[in-house]
Amino acid sequence: MIGSNEAKAAKGTKRGDALKFRPVLLGGLALNLLITAICIVLMAFSFNFFSAQQPGPLFFLSFLIAIGLFVPIGFFAYRVYALVTATYELTRNSLRLRWGLRSETIPLTEINWIRTPAELNLDVPWPFLPTPGAYIGGVHIAEGDEVEFMASSLRTMLFIGTPTAIYGISPRLPSLFMTAYERMLQLGILTEAERQTIQPADWFVMSFRSRILRFSMILSLLMVALLALWLGFRLNRAEFVQFGWTAAGLLRDPVPVGNAMILPALSGLSWAINFVAGVRLYRSDELQRTAEILWGSSVPICAFFLLAGFFVV
Repeated sequence: MIGSNEAKAAKGTKRGDALKFRPVLLGGLALNLLITAICIVLMAFSFNFFSAQQPGPLFFLSFLIAIGLFVPIGFFAYRVYALVTATYELTRNSLRLRWGLRSETIPLTEINWIRTPAELNLDVPWPFLPTPGAYIGGVHIAEGDEVEFMASSLRTMLFIGTPTAIYGISPRLPSLFMTAYERMLQLGILTEAERQTIQPADWFVMSFRSRILRFSMILSLLMVALLALWLGFRLNRAEFVQFGWTAAGLLRDPVPVGNAMILPALSGLSWAINFVAGVRLYRSDELQRTAEILWGSSVPICAFFLLAGFFVV
C-alpha cells in the first residue's frame, strides 16, 4: 500500500481511488519565466526605438518587431502555464495526462508497458525547442510509432506504451509513480474507461464559433495597432511627453517618451489576458456567457487606451 508520507513526498494528491502526480517544476519555471521576461524587455526596447524613428522603412520594421514579440511572449508564457497546471492522474481504470490545454485519458487496459529511457532501446528524436520544463510535442520514430512528450525533466522521464502512441512523462518521483500504477492494477479495474483526447486546437476551434470573439478580436487588435502607429508618428523624435492635465488644468510633468509606448503594450496585454481566460472558460456550457463578456470587454478597454493615446502631448 502506498504510504501517506511517500505520497506527500511526491507532491501528489490522493482523492478516493485516484492519485495525482506533478512533474518537476523549479528549473523549468525559472528558465521559462526568465525567457518571458527577456522578451518583454526586448519588446519595451523595440517600442521605445520605433517611437524615435522618422516615418519610413526603419519605423515600420521596428514597429513590426515590437508587435511580433507578442508571439514569443505568448509562447513561453503558455509553457509556464502548462507546467504549473500539468498533472498525471492515476485511477482504478485510467491514466489521465494533462499539460496545459492538452489532455489525454488512457484506459489502463491500453497501457502495454512503462519504461525508463534506458530501458526503451529506441532512438527517439527531441520535440520542437526542448528546454527544462517543456519537453512537449509529438515526434515520429523510425519504427513508425508516434511519441508525444508531456514532460519537464530528463532525469525523471518515463515512457508509456499504448497501441496507438508512446507518451513521455516526468513524474517528480518515478519510482513512486510505478508503485502506484502497479497498485492500481492489483486493485482491479472497476469499469472500462473511455479514451479521450483533447488538443489545444480544440479549445480555440470551439471558441471561434462565437461571433463575439471574432468581432472583438478583429476590432481590439486593430485598435492596438492604430494606437502604436499613432504614438509612433506623433512622438517621433520627441524626448519627453506629458500625459494629460492636472485637476487645476495644468499639464503634468514631462516623462521620457518611451513611457508613452506602455499604452499599446498594456492594451495588447489586456486583450491577450481576456482572450486566453475566455478560451479557458468557453469549454464549459455554464461559463460560456462569462467568456463572451470577457471577450466583449476587450473592445471598450482597447478603445480606452486608444483614446488615452490622443491625450499624450
